[in-house]
Amino acid sequence: MVEELTGLPCNWTGVVRLEEDPGFLGAKPFNCDIRFDIRLAGQDARWRTYIHELLHASSAGYSRLAFDEGKGWEEGPVETLQRLLRTEVLDLLSLDIPSQVFEEIETTYPYNPYVSAVENLSSALHLPLREFCTRLLATPILNRKATVLRAGLALPPHDRARFQSVYKAASRILVEDLDKTWKTGRRPGRT
Repeated sequence: MVEELTGLPCNWTGVVRLEEDPGFLGAKPFNCDIRFDIRLAGQDARWRTYIHELLHASSAGYSRLAFDEGKGWEEGPVETLQRLLRTEVLDLLSLDIPSQVFEEIETTYPYNPYVSAVENLSSALHLPLREFCTRLLATPILNRKATVLRAGLALPPHDRARFQSVYKAASRILVEDLDKTWKTGRRPGRT
């Protein structure tokens, strides 16, 4: 279903591992299995995590090195696209889950700064958000920053200055490891 909605090939192995108290809700190791906290398995909120992890499996250039170098450039478009596709996926599965189930989680979700940065870049490039995120996932992680910069510098002069300002702010956030940032209490975008 993710392949159909994005047009991107999914490399998921078909293996789901349910784990007790793993320290995360979901994870997609680089071998393309998917791991979930077993406590999530019976909750409606699991769908956001399932979709998120499947999108990682559709991401070009998904490797440890690339992820470590560009965590926000991966997590930002994945989380944004998960939010954009979720209603459509649930409809296709004939699941009626109240949006409040997801809103409660997403109000304070640690990757919200990544989502905002991706939204701002999409707007500055005048691209629909879903198209922008899909293009990013089709671009190898290590090339995403340069690809977005090239696209912005190709804008007409009156749009280019705004783009450069947005790009500078977004890039600062997208290179941070927000998991570490939130644990230390630092605000994203600050050193």
